[in-house]
Amino acid sequence: MPFLLRKIQKAKWEPKEELPRGAIPADAITSDMRTRSNRLSFWRAGNDGEDAMKEVVLALAANFQRLDKIDIVCIDENSLRDSSIDVQDCPGRTPVRKLKVQHVDAVQLDMEKICLLARTIASSMKSRFKRFRKKEVGEILLTAVQEGRLELDRLQDNLRSDLRGHE
Repeated sequence: MPFLLRKIQKAKWEPKEELPRGAIPADAITSDMRTRSNRLSFWRAGNDGEDAMKEVVLALAANFQRLDKIDIVCIDENSLRDSSIDVQDCPGRTPVRKLKVQHVDAVQLDMEKICLLARTIASSMKSRFKRFRKKEVGEILLTAVQEGRLELDRLQDNLRSDLRGHE
């Protein structure tokens, strides 16, 4: 079963006192679900396990300016297709060449589809969510460098500096 993973900010999705129980905060949508050309970026994985999440962390963190934590949510791709949300392959923006092909976009999004996506993400936060602490992100990046999957000189200067201090 294919899964789609996306970086989010957990705090934005948590219940808010001023909102009715079960409501999805608007801040979650406006910050974590910003679209471009009615598309929303995801990374595809064959499963929802931690190793699949680490691959997405690697793809994303390799583009960071600085070493930081990452919150990842995982949703069932088939549930999107069942909701008439189309997904298209498109190369990901990451210096990890082998991971570029794992990138997809949810396409032709409108307000109804964004609401469906938001509900799916909110539901998945309960069981398919993981926070990778700054230290874990650094270890994932350093392991990829050691394995020859990521070239250190392809990283931003500040991120390289953070990783040197992380070793």
